[in-house]
Amino acid sequence: MVREYVSASGTVFAVSWQGPQMPDVRSLLGNYVQTVSDGTAAFRAAHGGTGPVSLSSSALVVQAGGHMGAYSGRAYIPNAMPTGVNAKDIK
Repeated sequence: MVREYVSASGTVFAVSWQGPQMPDVRSLLGNYVQTVSDGTAAFRAAHGGTGPVSLSSSALVVQAGGHMGAYSGRAYIPNAMPTGVNAKDIK
């Protein structure tokens, strides 16, 4: 299952996923895919080669993890979140 979070103006500000396999992250993250790829490589170098990934900057937050048959994650743009929406709402 993939969820898109869309503002009243029609801008997607977050996505989340949960399911037996990883979704096509390239299509979910669009222009952010290279940023996430680079950030994941740096995270893996610093924290080891496997396990959950957590990337956080003022431009993008990504949290992903799981194991075979049970993957989940979320990505959101902190500055694009509408008033009244916070990170805990992205499930």
